[in-house]
Amino acid sequence: MEFGNGAILAGMALGAIPVIIHLINRQRARLRRFAAIDFLLLSDKRLARRLKLKQLLVLALRVLLLMALAFALAKPYVAPDVVAAPDASDPGGVALIIDDSTSMQTLAADGRTLLDHALGAARELVASGGNRTSFAVLTAGTPARLLTKGLSYDKEAVARALDRVEQGGTRPRSADLAAALKEAGRVLSESPEPRRQVYVIGDQAAHAWRFGALPWNYVPVSNVNLIDVRDGQPIDNLALTGVVVTKSGPATEPMLEVEVSVINHGIAARTTQLELELGDKVVADTVTVPASEQTSVTFKLRAPPDVTGGVARLVPDALPVDDSWVFTLGQTHAINVLVVNGAPRSVPWQDELFFLRAALRARQVGDVSLNPMFATSAELKPGQINAADVVVLANVGGLTREQQLALHNFVEQGGGLLVTGGDAFGDDSNASYGDLLPYPIRDTKTVARAGDPSAVLSALTIATADFEHPVMQVFDGVEDASLFKAHVFSYLLIDTAERPGSKVIASYTGGIPALVEGSLGRGRTMLLTTTLDMDWSDLAIRSSFLPLVQRVCQYLGRALDRPGGPGHLVGEGLHVPLPEGVGPLVLVQPDGTEVPRDETPDDTAAGTLYVEAPDQVGQYLLMRAGDRRHGVHFAVNADRAESDLTPVTAETERAAIAELTRDNGVLPDVGVDEPTLTAAAAGGDTRSTILWPYILAGLFLLFGAEAWLVVRS
Repeated sequence: MEFGNGAILAGMALGAIPVIIHLINRQRARLRRFAAIDFLLLSDKRLARRLKLKQLLVLALRVLLLMALAFALAKPYVAPDVVAAPDASDPGGVALIIDDSTSMQTLAADGRTLLDHALGAARELVASGGNRTSFAVLTAGTPARLLTKGLSYDKEAVARALDRVEQGGTRPRSADLAAALKEAGRVLSESPEPRRQVYVIGDQAAHAWRFGALPWNYVPVSNVNLIDVRDGQPIDNLALTGVVVTKSGPATEPMLEVEVSVINHGIAARTTQLELELGDKVVADTVTVPASEQTSVTFKLRAPPDVTGGVARLVPDALPVDDSWVFTLGQTHAINVLVVNGAPRSVPWQDELFFLRAALRARQVGDVSLNPMFATSAELKPGQINAADVVVLANVGGLTREQQLALHNFVEQGGGLLVTGGDAFGDDSNASYGDLLPYPIRDTKTVARAGDPSAVLSALTIATADFEHPVMQVFDGVEDASLFKAHVFSYLLIDTAERPGSKVIASYTGGIPALVEGSLGRGRTMLLTTTLDMDWSDLAIRSSFLPLVQRVCQYLGRALDRPGGPGHLVGEGLHVPLPEGVGPLVLVQPDGTEVPRDETPDDTAAGTLYVEAPDQVGQYLLMRAGDRRHGVHFAVNADRAESDLTPVTAETERAAIAELTRDNGVLPDVGVDEPTLTAAAAGGDTRSTILWPYILAGLFLLFGAEAWLVVRS
């Protein structure tokens, strides 16, 4: 016997109350001799025994009443160990959840996909359904979808819904089983029949069940049935997990280092051929990947002219969709950062870049790596700028005309520029920078002397920040972040008069700008009004310094525009930089379809267009109508979480099934023909007989018996 609310069993202790009252009253009663009563008792001993027995029976009934009430509220039920398996032909509602995520495109031994096997199992269940069995068809691929109009008794409509699953089954999707189960619960709650069943038909891979807690606010389902279309057989799988492109040399035909990562989701080492295609160039290499490990192969080649992207391929295996990875040359995962030293010094720790150099070479925050390159302001040439994604001008007080023009073109074409303050700035700095600065510089101001013991009393600190900004999001919710404890002794005074595209990201005490951002063409510029060394502040020795400078470089390199860092994934929205020029926007999809897109004023101000949930793998192009040359290329790949075909554990299954079938207080109406509810456990199905309604009915009989005895006594 089991209980729905076992804690209430403690209330059975209330049965001691009548006994306690009886004992108390017995102690209070004083013995008084009364001759008439003595005569009656002595005359009939049987009357005395009968009276005492009735009193004990009344006491026992009162104890039983209180204990039975607590026992009934605990909702007891009996679950025999062995029962018949559930049947989809039983009267009631049946929710068929078909897993149509990417992993279901895996080929079985007979050459058919796992999705084909799942649809075959679903069609058999529908064919076996009785006249009082209604079906709903749902899919577990992102986004989870209900393909029927709720529960339907029309088997032809259900068959058409299954056909739609088959037609869309080749699209790569991530699994969202939690959303599918919740939608199934909502639909089954509308069933007029007391029996409600859920069938989850798929490969039962562990990645689909990693949704944590699943609060169930619907009517408990009677059965949860898991159909494993691969019959528990393990499937080894190799997958490409990413491509990192590092560029060097001239921008017209740079040298490329293309690092391709391969993972082995199998139990034995695998050797295969890896191929890289870039325009008309194809290079290949052999790679051996140990079991359950990841390795990488690096190709070095010169980029062909006018090539915007490429593809890496493995020899196809059982799951072909993850055996290729599409990438663009304009969206490298390793961001090339050119750091220009405006105040080089012979003593290393006094050098302007002493702390910045270490921060950029440290392990990166997030998935996007940085590739720093260094030069002095005197050495800076346009060719170096063209090879970079982000340029950092550290205490560079002025630029030559050639340098200013090269940086202007670099930012306009989508590059990122960070300017930091220092004592090299003077009266001519504004003119030499021109429109590269987010706001014009007015002067420099010193509030304390670095190294003075009393400097901390008058030094400024960063007091406010825009935590919605991608750079500052990493500090949101961090208690006592050292960024806000750094002491600033000197800073650049800037004129923050309204300028289109410019804004303040962080401010010192009193609202003085600390970090500001501007835009120029397709690129971004930022200005830090203090230094990156110890001359003007102690920010460089704070723990927040490393994530701050790395996030700034990643943001300027547009790496933070890509969800998750390692590229764009099917089904996830993304922000794409707007192409230069004027005219209507057109999104060219991998299959060649051209989709017109509207550009809102918000898009224009942000310099990006939001593309919601691309559903194809391959190269995309966002362009102005008829202008492919200045279009923006980006690549989308399938979610590699789907590549791990490890089966779900029995413990995970049991936990999910227990949540869906537990008595949560939302109970269906149980008819005369269906006196029981059924629940599925990991080892098989069990039939649970609910007892508490009968116990409550028996309470009325106890009340009547107690009243009758009291009257007769």
